[in-house]
Order: sequence, then C-alpha cells, then structure tokens
Amino acid sequence: DFVRELIVVRTVSAGAQPISEAIDSEGNPDVLGTIAGENTILIICRSEPARERVAKRLLALAKR
Repeated sequence: DFVRELIVVRTVSAGAQPISEAIDSEGNPDVLGTIAGENTILIICRSEPARERVAKRLLALAKR
C-alpha cells in the first residue's frame, strides 16, 4: 500500500529486515531509506513519481 512518497510492504514473519536491507543495499536513487519491523517495511521515496517506479519494481519482483 502507499501514500504520497511512502510505501508500506507487508512480509511474512521475520521477513521485513532482510528485504529492507536488500532494498537499502541496492542503492536505488529513488529510495531515501527504509524502516523495518518484524513483518512490515516503510519505504521512503524521493517523490511520488519515484514511489511509482519503486512500487512497479517491487511488484515485478514479487511476481517472480
């Protein structure tokens, strides 16, 4: 789910931290950073268009 420059991603239990680390390590200029809990990630993007690009990429990866 998303709002403005933010994306909320829900994962399986204990899945948020490794996924968040992978997103941060990727070095995507559209992503300012992430905050991860146990099963939820908050992705902070630079702009709404950046959020749209990041969301598309995450959805494409999730379908693999």
